[in-house]
Amino acid sequence: MKHLFLLFLTVMAWMATYSSAQTSITVDGSSIRLTQGEKYTFAGVDNSFYLSPDFWTANSDGSYTFNAVTGLYQLRENTATKYIRIAPVDEDGKYTVHTEDGKGGLYVFGTGIGLATYPNAPGWTTYGDAKLAVAEVKPAYYQLTVTVGKELSPVANAIDFKFYGDVNNGHPFIPNGTVHALTNLSDQFDIDDKGHVKVNPDVVSMFVPGTKIVMTIDLTQGSKAGEFSTDVTYPPVPDYILKINDTEMTHPSGYHFVYEGNMKQNQSYTFTGADVLSDAAWYYDPDFFTKNSDGSYTFKAVDGRYHVEADVNLKFFKVYGIDDDNNPLTLQDNGTGELWMRGNNCFGKPSYATNAANWGTDISQCHAFAQVSPKVYRMTLVVGKQIDTSNFDMKNYFQAGNGGGFIVNQSAQYDDKDALAASKKVESVSYFKADDSEMTINKKGDEGIRYFSGSNHFGKNHSDTPLTEGDVYEFTYDVTKGIDHASLTIKCLGKYSTGIGTVKSTEKPVVKGIYTLQGVKLSRIVNAGVYVVNGKKVVVK
Repeated sequence: MKHLFLLFLTVMAWMATYSSAQTSITVDGSSIRLTQGEKYTFAGVDNSFYLSPDFWTANSDGSYTFNAVTGLYQLRENTATKYIRIAPVDEDGKYTVHTEDGKGGLYVFGTGIGLATYPNAPGWTTYGDAKLAVAEVKPAYYQLTVTVGKELSPVANAIDFKFYGDVNNGHPFIPNGTVHALTNLSDQFDIDDKGHVKVNPDVVSMFVPGTKIVMTIDLTQGSKAGEFSTDVTYPPVPDYILKINDTEMTHPSGYHFVYEGNMKQNQSYTFTGADVLSDAAWYYDPDFFTKNSDGSYTFKAVDGRYHVEADVNLKFFKVYGIDDDNNPLTLQDNGTGELWMRGNNCFGKPSYATNAANWGTDISQCHAFAQVSPKVYRMTLVVGKQIDTSNFDMKNYFQAGNGGGFIVNQSAQYDDKDALAASKKVESVSYFKADDSEMTINKKGDEGIRYFSGSNHFGKNHSDTPLTEGDVYEFTYDVTKGIDHASLTIKCLGKYSTGIGTVKSTEKPVVKGIYTLQGVKLSRIVNAGVYVVNGKKVVVK
């Protein structure tokens, strides 16, 4: 009998465990008590829905183990994003508010971070339901796990968020706060005086898709003594040995391979060592390189020392001039050196969607003009790729970072006095269309890119008129007479077809179609070179 009784207890314990694994939750926005360590299933929800890995651990039997502290929670199903949102609530079904003992609700509010993916970031809305709850995995100890390119934007400067103890923007956690304070122990993020958490500029170049970041907020000593820290796991570093011609490139970090040395104008260079270099999606700056049919590249800038960087993650070459100590060049009074462009979230190379500048001063966010002939600097940008169709803001600089640059108005309201003192006024600004006719740009409603004298920034000519996607704009500064006598030409080169570079002809076509110079008809253009399009020669960069 004793053995039968023990067997009975064992069976009952197994049944209790099995029953626990089968506890079913109806996701309808009502309050439900969840127990830490218990297993749950979701009625009517398939396993393609996203659940926060901090709140839940997926099991092989299709159930999910609850990781947060035991308490009342509200679950809501978002069918559009396939995401089950979870947040702690009180006995009245209201979102819990953080208390001074370090417990209660903790929420994330801002841009560049969201669930199930970063495009679903709550932004700076005041609508409480949009905010993200951070899992309290131990009493007064919180955890938020994100992956760059998934829950966290791959554009480092697009990330800006705050922690709140109240879902309705109350109780922000700030350094030296009197009630809710947060000390920053993370190397990956900075926290400003108002509590905004942003990516540390020094690690922007290492901020690559696939990077896993576990954020912890330790409030075990109370809300006045919070500590923010991060644990980072980078994706595997490729073991490529890349070469430019016969010279091995260095591998300073992660996905970045670098050559620093002399480059000659019109000389051909080959890059070898990884299949990714020949990927059709690889971006090469058309002002610095022309790609040849054999896969090599002809260098287009003037002779000099250059930093040539192959980013095998974002698949592009970054190029800029350097001095003998490998420091980025600056523009000199005689017109030699390097000219730079910086801008907002809607400007960047190879794409503003993946590598936006956002006024960063890290070299990865500063983009160099190519000196295509002595003291003539050029930058070519494609609408919809390097700049947004409807919202962008850029400015040129004499150095990779803040300081002086070319301006059209020495009393512009957005320029500080030191920058204005170091700047030089442009003597003339000209606008042209692809057929070399003048573009009327200074009237309201005209399309195109304009140099705004009120701010010394580049932007769309009219806020209600988006630029045409695929249009290509070429910016050329001529400082052959020195930087005191600079001229700027902004030219729309024409419209590209599927981003390849088929410039529309404004002349009556002689023979319709696309042909090589040898007379071979093509269905489309896939490589840089000279072609005959509808009877007119077209240079595709």
